Amino acid sequence: MPTVFHSEKRFLCETATEVLDAIILHCSGWKLALLFLQLGDDYSKHEDLRLYNLASIYVEKCVRNWSKSEFSSLSTHSSQSSTQLLTLLAKMVTSKTAPVRLSAQKTFRHLRDELGRRDFESVLRTHLPPDLERLVLKECGGTSAAAGSGRKNSKRQHERGGETQPSAAATSHTIVQNSPSILQRMLLHRQNRVLPTQT
Repeated sequence: MPTVFHSEKRFLCETATEVLDAIILHCSGWKLALLFLQLGDDYSKHEDLRLYNLASIYVEKCVRNWSKSEFSSLSTHSSQSSTQLLTLLAKMVTSKTAPVRLSAQKTFRHLRDELGRRDFESVLRTHLPPDLERLVLKECGGTSAAAGSGRKNSKRQHERGGETQPSAAATSHTIVQNSPSILQRMLLHRQNRVLPTQT
């Protein structure tokens, strides 16, 4: 992976990137994802942010290429490897480095979409300690955070009582009036254009 950032020979950078992409395409699996996560954890300890960012990107690419069986194995097997994989991925969500945090969030959201929300939350409960589980649900769109937000919104609306909110159609109409689209501006320009006098 360090060869991707080779400063002297460009072809080495390109070759390294091609090799990594080929590995992702043909050998993607939970073992490879775990390897990238372990490398990323090591890079973070040495504060090598470039390689940490790169590792997080390849973790995301790897998980996106998983087969259905790879996803289902997370929910059907309670293995130490699965726990390690999800724990390291959850640690990336806490990273102070924005690209790493974003890649981890995208990876968890992809897991949620593939597993289904219920199985996703069950997997988190099985493999993560409660603090990391809550963090992942909060940062990656779990139902616990959404339910809390929904309760707050409901309470706020109840306290307002008779106050009414503008409808979505009215709001949309106002936005369109204040900021006409490119198509609307083109039509307006065409309507205002002076046509040559017919003889």
